[in-house]
Amino acid sequence: MQEWDELLGFLTNPKPEVRKIAVQNVVAYTRSEEHVRHLVTKRPDTVRQLCNLLGDELSIAGDACLCLINLCSEAALVEQMLHCGVIRSIMSTIVQGEVTAVTELKLVLVSNLTASNEQAMNQLLQTDDEDLKGFFLERLLGWFVSFLPPKSSASEGPPQHIHWVMAIVTNVSSNALGQVFLAENKAFLGALRALLASNVLSLRRGATSTVRNLLLGGGELCLAALFRQEAEGEGGQSPGFLEGLLVLLSRLETGAEDNKEIRSSAVEVMRKLSQIPPGVGFLDSIQGKPRLRAAAQREALPSLRDTLTQVAESLDDVQDAYVIPDAADQRQGRSPAQPSVTSEPQSQPEPETCGSVSGQEDSLEEARRQLEGLD
Repeated sequence: MQEWDELLGFLTNPKPEVRKIAVQNVVAYTRSEEHVRHLVTKRPDTVRQLCNLLGDELSIAGDACLCLINLCSEAALVEQMLHCGVIRSIMSTIVQGEVTAVTELKLVLVSNLTASNEQAMNQLLQTDDEDLKGFFLERLLGWFVSFLPPKSSASEGPPQHIHWVMAIVTNVSSNALGQVFLAENKAFLGALRALLASNVLSLRRGATSTVRNLLLGGGELCLAALFRQEAEGEGGQSPGFLEGLLVLLSRLETGAEDNKEIRSSAVEVMRKLSQIPPGVGFLDSIQGKPRLRAAAQREALPSLRDTLTQVAESLDDVQDAYVIPDAADQRQGRSPAQPSVTSEPQSQPEPETCGSVSGQEDSLEEARRQLEGLD
């Protein structure tokens, strides 16, 4: 591993052309279990050096980000990234300036880190700073919404980096505090209808999972915020949460949704609505019973069909008893959010990295000689 150590040493070289070649060569070896294990046991400081390179020129920052993405499978190295404040560093600058390929890679890294790591989620939500708590998320949501139709071309679809913001938002919806922040963000709720009806699968799936997490895992504070936003929007601007629920039901009813995973999440949403007073009131207001029956008749999967039928029949005895509470009632009923209950974390696709690491020792020796010539 001597050549590997020598190559890593060039990451801090003062010459940008040397750092560029060094990090280009390091990328491939971060896919090698043997070389990554060496980082864990002998060179954990490499993570800090790679994090520092995220602020370098674009070509260097992009390869450094790829290295960190590849290292996310090692818990010890993830801990080093978070100790270096990598999420704070990315989120402080992510919405500024031109969107580039490096922007997308940084979002992939944040998505991977927040998918299952509580400390990473706390950094994103800034839970240790009462004055700035939720600021990164609020700014990210505003930036996210600005790229959605009609701002982006319907024919071309949304830019690629938006898919990764949706993945981050879905991760946030599995966190109790994150659920409340999402439920209180009018810009995001206003975009739900378009997201849930999008012809882009990743956006539609992410938005459906987010709604499911908010309803199934959200505590009383989250649910009160969701329906309070709607009550305050009556007669004026509607934040769109109920409109989003209507889109989910309509796609089940008409058979427009062909993705099994999304249909399953939507059916879970309908079942939850039938179990809470404001949800029953909503279903009653849109003639939910016959629409759920129609959805059941169109559903091909027996388990989902049976659930939809059960939900429809369960409305018989409760619809007249419930109405959507007004905003004042819900404010009085606010209580601390409960721990979330969500489905299994969704897997994130991995971006392409450099090619194979066959002939690793020869390649390392060649890279070392090249870098020494520049140094």
